[in-house]
Amino acid sequence: MQNTTYDLKTVMTYAVSAHMQNNEEYINYGLVSNKTIIQTHLNTIDQSRQVFVDHVTQQCEDVQGNINILNCSFIQRLQCHVVNAEMSGNIVCFFTKHPAEHWGDTCEIKGKVKRHQTSKFHGGKETVLNYVKTVDKA
Repeated sequence: MQNTTYDLKTVMTYAVSAHMQNNEEYINYGLVSNKTIIQTHLNTIDQSRQVFVDHVTQQCEDVQGNINILNCSFIQRLQCHVVNAEMSGNIVCFFTKHPAEHWGDTCEIKGKVKRHQTSKFHGGKETVLNYVKTVDKA
């Protein structure tokens, strides 16, 4: 077996694409498993096993927009803040070193989609973001 290294951003983009194609579920079996979709994107499986893949949308690579802060709490154990917010009708969350004052009630952010999940806290669907920063308004 060949030991190949892939660009993390590329693989994560394909993982988000597979997640979205599978109706925001992780499928670990059958012909349309997330793994098979990712392998098809990477062209690492033979053509007879490849599956149809949706195109990779801009939504997989970057996210930018206004958020309304719902909650910003400090997590002592992790020594960071978790921000819960609403963005275009969706719930997003991210971890940050910045306290609530940095974000205000609303702000424009730019970040990357890390994953979609069902929240263990409120039981609803949410999108976890990474590399979140405020967008300069000047």
